[in-house]
Amino acid sequence: MSSTDIASIVRLMVLEDPRFWQGCRVIESILCIKISGALQSYCSPLGLRREGGMLLIRIYHDGFIGNIIGGKISGVIYICRDPLLIYESLYNHDLDEGSLAELCSVVAEIHANIYRYGRDYDEYIVNVLSYLKIEPRDPRLIARICRSENLFVEALIHSTRRHLALRSTSKYIEEFCLEYRYFIENAERLTDRGEIRRALAQIPREPCV
Repeated sequence: MSSTDIASIVRLMVLEDPRFWQGCRVIESILCIKISGALQSYCSPLGLRREGGMLLIRIYHDGFIGNIIGGKISGVIYICRDPLLIYESLYNHDLDEGSLAELCSVVAEIHANIYRYGRDYDEYIVNVLSYLKIEPRDPRLIARICRSENLFVEALIHSTRRHLALRSTSKYIEEFCLEYRYFIENAERLTDRGEIRRALAQIPREPCV
């Protein structure tokens, strides 16, 4: 098999490639869909999840996308490293997709069908139709925002503030511990990396046990 053939396979499979995910269960993405009659697409941040070899997104019923789709989604998914793009897609939904594509590492045309129904949200299987951009080609080097890694860092930051919590009021300790447990428990839940789980197990929990 030639290097060109290998590069083509990598290009076709990058979002399904474990080397791209590197132990992340959820990667932050931006989904843009065309709205009938609108000049620009409607863009919204979504967590892209890998489960059992499938790519899944979660659509909440009370969101705009949840109110306009009928079990099928066609659009473009963007993978980026800059959290400000996530912010822009949340509060400024009609983004310039040309500019967005320039700032993102992976751009892919997708079609998604309903997979399972939930009380507050439904989950959709994402099928990649074509890749419009992949930079760099090596899946291990593609920039992305991994939700578990961000939570892990927050847990570490909170661990350095435990001594401050101990000097504060019981109400502050309760609020601190609520956040601390959230970061630890969800970082552990959303990662497949054994080294992160082992590190989380070593983080002191007092006074939040």
